[in-house]
Amino acid sequence: MEYIKFGKDERSETQRNIRSEYDPMKITSNNTLYSTEKRIQSVKQLPCSFKKERIENRKETVTKRKTTDEYNDCDIINEDIRKNTGSESGFTKILCGIMASALLFIGVYLSQIKAPEYMETAVLTLVKRAKEASEAQVSAEENIKTIGAKVLIENNRQIKEDKTGEINLEKTDPIQENESFAQTIRSAESRSLQNAEIKGSVVMAEQAEDIAVEVVAKNMSRGSDKLYFTNKTDLDIDINKYLSVEYPIESTENTVESPPKVLIIHTHGTEAYIDTADDANSRSKDTSKNIVRVGEELQKILISYGIPTIHSKTMHDEISYVNAYANSKKEAKEYLEKYPSIKYIIDIHRDALGTETSPVKTYTEINGKKTAQLMFVMGTNAAGGNHPNFEKNLTTAAHLYKEANVLFPSLMRPVSIRPIIFNQDLTVGSMILEVGSNANTLEEAISAVRMFGRVLAEKEVGFRI
Repeated sequence: MEYIKFGKDERSETQRNIRSEYDPMKITSNNTLYSTEKRIQSVKQLPCSFKKERIENRKETVTKRKTTDEYNDCDIINEDIRKNTGSESGFTKILCGIMASALLFIGVYLSQIKAPEYMETAVLTLVKRAKEASEAQVSAEENIKTIGAKVLIENNRQIKEDKTGEINLEKTDPIQENESFAQTIRSAESRSLQNAEIKGSVVMAEQAEDIAVEVVAKNMSRGSDKLYFTNKTDLDIDINKYLSVEYPIESTENTVESPPKVLIIHTHGTEAYIDTADDANSRSKDTSKNIVRVGEELQKILISYGIPTIHSKTMHDEISYVNAYANSKKEAKEYLEKYPSIKYIIDIHRDALGTETSPVKTYTEINGKKTAQLMFVMGTNAAGGNHPNFEKNLTTAAHLYKEANVLFPSLMRPVSIRPIIFNQDLTVGSMILEVGSNANTLEEAISAVRMFGRVLAEKEVGFRI
């Protein structure tokens, strides 16, 4: 702030050089006077203060200047504070040391605790799967190379049929050096499709980007003399031993008014068949064409045999493929809360077999009827999940499998035993039922599930229908 002096300074030079707390000659307004007075008062009230005090409704800020005596007074006060707080600081240090030692001891102790066996099993299973996936990828890459080499060889040949029906092989133009490997394969496939009609064979082909598809029908039943299975876990399991165990679900007399005993759900509800799929992934959202239609047929046949059945048409993979099993389990729990009478939860799927150009359909003929084949997929706790009663589920599957072998030999494929649960911990009658494959027709799948309906009904009522 700039000060304006009035009058003449009559003080001597010595007086002018002496610095006072405030200089009357520098007072130019009431505001300045008020500020100076306030500063003097704060010096008296707070002799040890290091703070700056801002005067209310004023722009100026004054700072207290301490004298040597005032600093000495502050040192005395600080010394008293140090004496009074010294013991507390020491105690705090000791307490912190004890806590640190305790945490260190706990950390060392926990590091020596052995992990539960199911965790070790889960880790080993994951490592095994990773190794198998890696080997499968290498095998697939080798197959691609082999296929590519065959295409390159066939590129140098052209199939022609003369009037006599004999096949002649003639060399074609050599491959251009600047043509990429992928372009070579595409051009070779295009030329082979253009000349794909060979006497005595049928090749399915379309114009652009078509793939010749040849469906292979295969009877995948190994016979009905015993129960066959594939064990994809590290557990020692023989499904035949469960035939000697009592069937875990009690047979009941059902009426039209009886509460439901069977729940049919579809974790992967968009799965469809070769004659009903809407895309290359063999899927459809039309419930009259996909696996939901198969579940609807099973409900009809069970009700016709007097088994109260509920059918959920929710396609959980349409909502979220990643969370499909979590969502279907949530739905199944809601049904169980509403109907505790439910004993069977049948999750209907269809398999996918073979390759894109050579899909495999499960096929058999029973009583003159062309039909797909069925397979149970049964979960366990081998991967560390909480499924302590999985052997009861295997018992249910084993008895139904045997019943199917009696009524409809060759209907069943071997049971597939897996390390994860598949929501089968909800009831002892929970199962995944694979109905045919993506190369089967919808009618073949419906034929198979009708037969299974009778199998389940006869096991439920306890006598031949």
